[in-house]
Amino acid sequence: MTQLAAPPDVVAGSLSAAATPRSGPARRRIAPRVVVAGACGVLALHFGITFLHVAPLNPLSQQFSALVSTWTSPFFTQNWELFAPDPVSRDTGVLVTGSIGGEEIGRYLDLSTPMLERKLHNPVPDNLHYTVSSVGHNMLSARQDVIQDPTVLAEHPDAGDQGLVIDPDVLADAPQGIQDDYERTLASAVDLAANALMREYGAQPDAVQIRIVTHEFPRWSQRADAGLGSVVYSDTPWLDMNGREVSR
Repeated sequence: MTQLAAPPDVVAGSLSAAATPRSGPARRRIAPRVVVAGACGVLALHFGITFLHVAPLNPLSQQFSALVSTWTSPFFTQNWELFAPDPVSRDTGVLVTGSIGGEEIGRYLDLSTPMLERKLHNPVPDNLHYTVSSVGHNMLSARQDVIQDPTVLAEHPDAGDQGLVIDPDVLADAPQGIQDDYERTLASAVDLAANALMREYGAQPDAVQIRIVTHEFPRWSQRADAGLGSVVYSDTPWLDMNGREVSR
């Protein structure tokens, strides 16, 4: 039988080269497409969240309120005041007290002043000062979000008379996103108070009470007199470690 001769090397080499994929150029073509697709995805997400942020209140924006707030206002409210801020109009301080083993401590522990001094005298301060200073603002802001919600106002016209801790029946009528924000804020405040008392007294408190001290400054033109302005004290009821009201 006659055997077929093997093809010349040059032919075999050509066939081998044709069968091997050109991985280098192909990958270089794919990489820009992946980058463009990723950028388009981020832009689509951004425009979608921005639309929910500026759109009137609706079930979808309520469902994703936490995501929208985190995306649109990561550190501060995005508005014209970023470029032309108002002078500071108030100073908010946080004081806490508690009970350990069923016995009340009997005095308030100032959290804000030591943290402020710690920040001013430390060239590389930690974020604990910001955590403490934000508690008062966040509690007041979360309360306002609840009592100013149209649904809550329709069901509870006297919601503005609520203290720092909103009645559960009133809170239940607020949108779920507002409820979640309020409950997270209250839980953070209780944790902060409990941890501060534990550091001070070396024991876990069984209940805490938080006092927000708000110093409203006078108008800028009247601030030469440091005695002007007003001070408002807002106390929570006694709360257990889960943020539930307890009798005292």
